[in-house]
Amino acid sequence: MKYILIVLFALTCSAALGQKKGQEPDVANPIAPFPVVDNKYHFEEVVQVPGATQDQLFIRARSWAFKGFRSFKDVDNTSDKETGTLLLNANTGNLPSKSFGFYAIGCGRVRFRMSIYCKEGKYKYIITDFVHEADHGNHRSIGPLESKKKRGMPAKEIEEKTYKMMTDMIEELKKEMAAPSESDF
Repeated sequence: MKYILIVLFALTCSAALGQKKGQEPDVANPIAPFPVVDNKYHFEEVVQVPGATQDQLFIRARSWAFKGFRSFKDVDNTSDKETGTLLLNANTGNLPSKSFGFYAIGCGRVRFRMSIYCKEGKYKYIITDFVHEADHGNHRSIGPLESKKKRGMPAKEIEEKTYKMMTDMIEELKKEMAAPSESDF
């Protein structure tokens, strides 16, 4: 019995020593095809909108933000119509949860930062700083999506859903920014 306890103790200690703290982002092997800039997942594009003024594009961007987020009061935003800048700290809303083994993971939301810069005839969007947060104490947060830790099935599912939500959101933004709104006239 004493030998079994010694072996179990040795295995437990070696497993604990094998864990690494503060791991670097694994941006070389993202689960979803996220674009990467400065070791962070990052969407960025300059979109031409011929004939649109800076004010028109800014109004369209604000309109899109009000329509696009379920609860705009949960979105911290800073906007400056004179410079054509709209900065959003937003989240994806609730992601579906699943149970995996002893714990559930995947419940919660992914926070992100989005910037929209409007100029005459064009705008630029930047989406970055993706961080998963759990909603309940018995669920586990993944943290930054580009982190190496917790790379099992739940992380893959969260990354895939977030990537899909971001690409859909970008398409909706492009549609809204291309179409003249009633306030353009």
